[in-house]
Amino acid sequence: MLTTLNRLVGLPVVRQGKEIGLVERAVPDEAARRLYGIVVRRGLGAARWLPPEAILWLGEKCIVAQKEPCLLPGDLPRPASLVYLTSGRLLGQVSDHILQGTDLRIVALEVCAGPLYRLAGKSSYATDYQVQGETGQVMVGQLLSWAQMNRMPEEERE
Repeated sequence: MLTTLNRLVGLPVVRQGKEIGLVERAVPDEAARRLYGIVVRRGLGAARWLPPEAILWLGEKCIVAQKEPCLLPGDLPRPASLVYLTSGRLLGQVSDHILQGTDLRIVALEVCAGPLYRLAGKSSYATDYQVQGETGQVMVGQLLSWAQMNRMPEEERE
């Protein structure tokens, strides 16, 4: 199942049949290759952290946790930001991350030229990218449409 990190926001997190909170934010790792963890909040209480090893199942309607959330880590990874072609041309910014729900692997970045393009549904996708950790800038060789990305064999996306 493919989903996006933004679609996870607001989903209930369930453990042993009880809701333990809602997803406030899903955080990719520094290289934007895997889910680093999920920020969970219940009501007005303090935000808690659910690392990927504590996630049993990630579904469309809820996330099932196998452990209790813990304290937030002090230093979360810097999010990927501006996207550049290898020629140096600015393409836009990372607007979302496409996540493979079964193994919590990020298979592509959604790239938009700006907020109006995102509202109009005009996004492109990068499956082959490199994130520079200290700046969060992303270098890509090419951008793909959703149809092009879905036609790619699984081996090419890795």
